[in-house]
Amino acid sequence: MHNQKELFHLPDYVLVHPNLAEDPMGKQGSIGLLTYALINRDEFYVGFENEEVGIYDAAALLILKDADSIFRYMDVYKDHLTEYEQNALISIGLLEMYAENSEYQKEAFHIVLQQPSLTDAVLLSIEARLQLNTGPKIGR
Repeated sequence: MHNQKELFHLPDYVLVHPNLAEDPMGKQGSIGLLTYALINRDEFYVGFENEEVGIYDAAALLILKDADSIFRYMDVYKDHLTEYEQNALISIGLLEMYAENSEYQKEAFHIVLQQPSLTDAVLLSIEARLQLNTGPKIGR
């Protein structure tokens, strides 16, 4: 079976859900490199800085929402956000905008980890992403 990561346009970096109940790797809240994905088997291989590799399901891994969603959230809730949260959202949104397969994704995750109140505003699980995208993108 071949790697389906590119087929489903999954990002390079992911965040292991900070509240993951059972994680044999003990990597809750860690940023890892998504190296291999078998969507139909719900297996996502994530490499970490210490060269360990963990296999996770789609619900256990978080990715960044697109920049438009982040900026829309900021616009809707601006009266309820602190200045620090607004600045963090702007930074995360800009990093995501330029994060296409780059280290910027890691930097955005670091900001989210410092500001956990924004987790729901800027992150979604791979499982949710795959449900939004009903299949691989075809075309140019």
